[in-house]
Amino acid sequence: MIEILSPAELTRAKGTGALVADILQTVKSRSTVGTNLLDIDRWTKAMIAEAGAQSCYVDYAPLDAGRLATTSARPSTTPYCTGGHTTTRLPTATC
Repeated sequence: MIEILSPAELTRAKGTGALVADILQTVKSRSTVGTNLLDIDRWTKAMIAEAGAQSCYVDYAPLDAGRLATTSARPSTTPYCTGGHTTTRLPTATC
């Protein structure tokens, strides 16, 4: 599905994209071989909070192989981080 954004939504999406890019660059610059993944998680949570934003991936629990095998044939229409729009995705996260 292709969503057409209003000018206001497009401005917000650009700002969100810039925030994500900044966080990724910061994490990249702070990370080295052996960096603890929990440290990276704490850094990103702090940067998101400092920006006054929320992540739809907090407390995200990926599907295990058993659940994936039983649910992949049955797509869900649960909203999946789309700002309230309904998409057909596996039920893995709520925003």
